[in-house]
Amino acid sequence: MALGRYVSWFRRLCGPTAPTVDEGVKSEGKLAKVFSSEEDCGSRESLKEVAERIAKEFEFSDVDVRRAVDGFVKQMNEGLRSHGCTIEQLPSFITELPTGFEKGTYLAVDLGGTNVRVCSVTLEGDGTFSLIQGKSAIPTVWMTCDNPSGLFNWVANFVHEFLEQNYPDSLTTAGTEDAQIFSLGFTFSHAVHQLDINSGNLIRWSKGFNIDGVVGQDICALLQNAFTELALPILVTALINDTVGTLLARAYASPKSVHTVLGAVFGTGTNGAYVEQTSKISKMTGSRTGEKGIMIVNTEWGNFDQGMEYLPTTSYDKTIDAGSVNPGFEMFEKRISGMYLGEILRLVILSLVQDPKVDIFDGVAISEMLKLRAKWGLDSSFMSHLEGDNSPDLSLSRTQIEKCIGMASFQDAQAIRIISHAIGRRSARLGAVAVGAVIVHTGCLKRGEGEGRVDIGVDGSLIELYPGFAAELKAALGEIEEIGEGEERIDIVVTKDGSGVGAALAAHVAAKRL
Repeated sequence: MALGRYVSWFRRLCGPTAPTVDEGVKSEGKLAKVFSSEEDCGSRESLKEVAERIAKEFEFSDVDVRRAVDGFVKQMNEGLRSHGCTIEQLPSFITELPTGFEKGTYLAVDLGGTNVRVCSVTLEGDGTFSLIQGKSAIPTVWMTCDNPSGLFNWVANFVHEFLEQNYPDSLTTAGTEDAQIFSLGFTFSHAVHQLDINSGNLIRWSKGFNIDGVVGQDICALLQNAFTELALPILVTALINDTVGTLLARAYASPKSVHTVLGAVFGTGTNGAYVEQTSKISKMTGSRTGEKGIMIVNTEWGNFDQGMEYLPTTSYDKTIDAGSVNPGFEMFEKRISGMYLGEILRLVILSLVQDPKVDIFDGVAISEMLKLRAKWGLDSSFMSHLEGDNSPDLSLSRTQIEKCIGMASFQDAQAIRIISHAIGRRSARLGAVAVGAVIVHTGCLKRGEGEGRVDIGVDGSLIELYPGFAAELKAALGEIEEIGEGEERIDIVVTKDGSGVGAALAAHVAAKRL
């Protein structure tokens, strides 16, 4: 990104300097004042300078982006050739994209990072669909337990409640000649070694999950067993990752003149799935590759650069990793995803409060700041509020900070926003590394010469709700040499209910094989 454009956005973030006593509450809004080191004095100036110094630790330059893209493409190719690589490149066994003409009613279970959704999806055959859904937060007791069946039994009971509310007849006729058997697509948001379209063994947990006895097990079989125990009229016919589902859903709804190449999630976690030529998936020798010569591949890109050759790192990143359930893994995700961004900011603020040389929060004791003391006490939604605050006196930011931490002055809010912005900006630019690498690797911009457009379906709270995230990601794409002005032909489209509708579409594909 050009320096001028970055400075402009940085100035917009910081807002005007604090009003003086003589000025009262009046502010002229001269953004250039943000970078003046002579207009404030004493400890308050020091606080801003400290914030700007810390913000520089999170910079990720255009050169860094280009270098990381090269490394990402290299690791993508390694994953296509061999199993167990850093970017695992997991085959989905889905060898066609939706046309938009698909019809039928299917169930979907979307097991995400924090919630589970159960959906009934009716594909209308014209690129549209109707949907009934139920959603529930996953109890933390089932996320880190020692019972391998506990989570799946809980999901099955939730599905049973969904059927009771929406399809009660399916339960009363179960086991009879009139029984309605639902085909279900299972969206599972953790790394799986997929064996077929309806079978896959868990490689590892992510997103804070750590359930004993499940790694290496067929997760479809675990869910099917839970359904069978409750005598539910359901067959698990398709297994997909949430990013595969996002890609399928976007392809179903997109104009036929557009080439859909990638589905990506930037939310609690991050990952992407893209359309690959089966001839490049050399590790799949002898496997079913379909008639069209393509297959959707789940990258599991959250584990990119496990050896830390390309990723930036700070002391705060190291603390996050050391205190995680999977130290040394998912290093890319730990710098991007919504699960970790708020915790990075909390660690930075905590270090400021504990530093006797820094004047912040008017010296209030940390013992009174419960959320600041608590691990995961801040989340990415807190940062979203700060990023979206355009008020001249930072009143919105101060309100959010007071809700979560304590009373905040203008200088406190300004400093925290500077740091928060730097953390969020780094996340978006790292996201551009992944998206850009897929575009470079597939050569999709070259295939769509002229005005041909490339479509990317996205989902997740960061890409949808974090102010400026998508724009910063897209701008960084333009700084990648192989993309350049081609960035203008890339459409990044929020794909709502992607994982639910995508699972239904995968179930439709699986049904054609039965």
